[in-house]
Amino acid sequence: MVTPPLRAQAQPAPASDSTIPPVAADNVDWVDVRISAEGQIPTQSGGPSASIKMDGQLAYEERVLQAGNGRATAIQGLRAYRTAAAQFQVGDKTFQVQLRPEVMRLAFYMAEGQFTIFSPDRPLTRDEVDLLDVIANSILLDQLLPSQPVRLGFTWEIPDDALPGLLGLESITENTLQGRVTQITEGYAEAEVSGKVQGRVMGATSQMQVAMRFRWSLMDRRVTALALALRDNRTAGYVDSPFQGTVRLQLTRQRRPEPQLLTPGQIPTLTFPPPEEQTRLVYRSDAGGFQVLHDRRWYVVTDTPDMVVFRLVDQRGLLGQCNLARSDSQGPVQLSLAAFQNNVRQTLGSNFGQFLGADEMESPTGHRLLRIHALGRTEGLNIHWIYYLLGSPRDGYYAAVFTVDDTSWPLFDEADRKFIDGFHFLEPTPATASGTSPAVSR
Repeated sequence: MVTPPLRAQAQPAPASDSTIPPVAADNVDWVDVRISAEGQIPTQSGGPSASIKMDGQLAYEERVLQAGNGRATAIQGLRAYRTAAAQFQVGDKTFQVQLRPEVMRLAFYMAEGQFTIFSPDRPLTRDEVDLLDVIANSILLDQLLPSQPVRLGFTWEIPDDALPGLLGLESITENTLQGRVTQITEGYAEAEVSGKVQGRVMGATSQMQVAMRFRWSLMDRRVTALALALRDNRTAGYVDSPFQGTVRLQLTRQRRPEPQLLTPGQIPTLTFPPPEEQTRLVYRSDAGGFQVLHDRRWYVVTDTPDMVVFRLVDQRGLLGQCNLARSDSQGPVQLSLAAFQNNVRQTLGSNFGQFLGADEMESPTGHRLLRIHALGRTEGLNIHWIYYLLGSPRDGYYAAVFTVDDTSWPLFDEADRKFIDGFHFLEPTPATASGTSPAVSR
């Protein structure tokens, strides 16, 4: 694999053995990122793999309000995006993801290895989070630097702790990355890093061959430019398909004395860690006539006109699943709670064990809501099934089925109720026909 080059530098100057503490945390960086990927993913039909290509660009101002390592010491700050967009091609289909203008000013928080970027004013979508949370996170770049004074030819091991956030992994199981100083000139040093990394993320195993070059200031120990290429062989995970391909990234970071976007009057009032309502994501279905504000641990794994499938995943594993669908048949206005229980029993058949709850209530949208909690067994596992019927302001109803195995049940923590609380109908308006988003009926 060819290492992406940085711009050519002059011949090395004499090495300096001095180190300078990190800079203060109240300055603004201008960051530009170009990222591309290409590879193969399997098709849903089980046929030959489909090619996938992605080209993305991010440009933003970044202000770190509290510096740290993102593990024992939290990092918190602000970003204002000038550009955030990516184009994807999967097989013969092309689509684009772009950050909406109304959420260009965001905040971020990283603690215990978890990076969260969020909007204080309105929820982001999953696509927007994935667009912004890329490898080589700019707030973590300086963790690549050696802790000792350097000279030409100096080598050091890249620590495991620096890699999860930089490479998009949850844990590291193997790491052979080693850095070597290749140039020192005019107050800057350059290094090459190469090796193998193996880790896990979202239930998948990732094997990476990594090569990078970066440049940093010897005065304030800040990475100012980085070029990275990695070959990733990733197995299927809880929410993603297997992937084999190459990812390339070019990043520059410049300190600017005067911000243009993160001026004091444009900085929102923030709370760290962010409250739950500011970290929720929104899934919107204009065709289905609804949206869901949900915990960002819920991931969409299937999205068809007939059904949307969500999975609840965090670092502890796969905790549950929700199948959400709309039906035009008889809804809960006509169906009694007892009849709904009987339907659930017939649906589960020999897997049914017992009912643990049956409730009739009013939904947060003011519509009739039926909930049945059943316990049963399938494939040797005890399973909780939670069925919902939610009346619609139009014809028909919505049905949601949550599935949780018995071992995950204590961790599930009534996530079904929180999910349904975030369900809202989209109110039809004349603008809907012209493509404008409809209003939300609460």
